Amino acid sequence: MKSLKFFSLVCLGVLVGLIGMTRLARAEAPLPVAQQPIHVIGRMTVTLDQQERFEYEKLTKVLFQQTILKDKPKLYTCNEDIYSVGTFVWDEVWSSKEALDKHLASDHFKAWWSWVEPHLSGSLEVLYDLQSDLKKV
Repeated sequence: MKSLKFFSLVCLGVLVGLIGMTRLARAEAPLPVAQQPIHVIGRMTVTLDQQERFEYEKLTKVLFQQTILKDKPKLYTCNEDIYSVGTFVWDEVWSSKEALDKHLASDHFKAWWSWVEPHLSGSLEVLYDLQSDLKKV
């Protein structure tokens, strides 16, 4: 009788294990790192006279319109540092690194960048990390 109880418990354990493995197998596999949402922070300083600043703002508005329309980032903002005139901080969230790369290769970004790059004072600094790795404070 004890061996029958033991056998029944073993069978039950195996059955529960198989059901659990089946559920795990059906669960969505995590996305590869290259396809996970990323958060991008960019910082650049440009030297602009008054007329160039007007042109920068006009071109940047066009960049924003085209980027939102065509590339569909989850977040796409740019703010000027209040302590450093001409220093702009970009805050972006993209569905993946691939989506960001596609944006950087787009005609609208290249057109904007070709105007901005000669006005850089220093280099463009860009950092990104997986959105899932960021923690709320």
